[in-house]
Amino acid sequence: MNASTLLDADYMFNGLSKLVSVNFNSLENLDSAVKMFYNCTSLTSFNYDLPKIKTATNMFAYCASLSSFNCSTLESLTSAAYMFEKCSNLKTFNTPLPKLSYGYAMFRNTPISEFTVSLHNLGNGSYMFNDCKNLESFTSGSLASLHTAQYMFYGCSKLTAFEISNTSNLSDATGMFSGCSSLETFNGDCSSIIRYACNMFQGCKLNKESVQRIADTLPTYQPPTKKSEDVNKPGNITIHVNKSLPQEDLDYIKSLFNTIKEKGWTVNTNI
Repeated sequence: MNASTLLDADYMFNGLSKLVSVNFNSLENLDSAVKMFYNCTSLTSFNYDLPKIKTATNMFAYCASLSSFNCSTLESLTSAAYMFEKCSNLKTFNTPLPKLSYGYAMFRNTPISEFTVSLHNLGNGSYMFNDCKNLESFTSGSLASLHTAQYMFYGCSKLTAFEISNTSNLSDATGMFSGCSSLETFNGDCSSIIRYACNMFQGCKLNKESVQRIADTLPTYQPPTKKSEDVNKPGNITIHVNKSLPQEDLDYIKSLFNTIKEKGWTVNTNI
């Protein structure tokens, strides 16, 4: 198919459950691909560069057989909500995302095991890796633009560490690591979280150093100015720790909780 001039492919193959492959000469000018392959459950691979695409909402969502995404450039992509949601055979993703700002649920419920792509322009990463149960490593460099991360890593039960220190613009971390039952190390920056941290570390097993990092960077709680802002139970931060730590460490962690409480927060904990 000659598609070198194709700009808009929204809903193009939406719901074609028997579609196994596509044959384009090029997709070099494609700008929008909303639900282009949505629920194409037999599609196994995609092998085209997308240098001009900006919007890819639900592009491959529910493509359960998609195991190969060979695309060397997504250099213009800014919005990718649900792009690969429930692609249950997609185990790797290596394409750079230099302009991505909206990644809501982009990889939700996929089996990727590691993520090394830079996300330095990402603003909203809510639910981005939600229920990625095989995700063991997340080394994405800077997250300096990230401001909203609701349930971003929810249920990532194999993730052991979050080592990205540049998260200084993060303001909504509601449930960010909830259900990350292997998470011990957190080295993020909580300095912009003035209100929303409910369930942030629920079900984790943080070590002493991680709680120290939270206590050091978490600012004084600032109550909402409007009743409508009360939706995320402001003022609560959930911090679950490794209860098998030496008693000396647990006692020190309790003292850190007192420090956090002195900043106006309610601390929900498992010790």
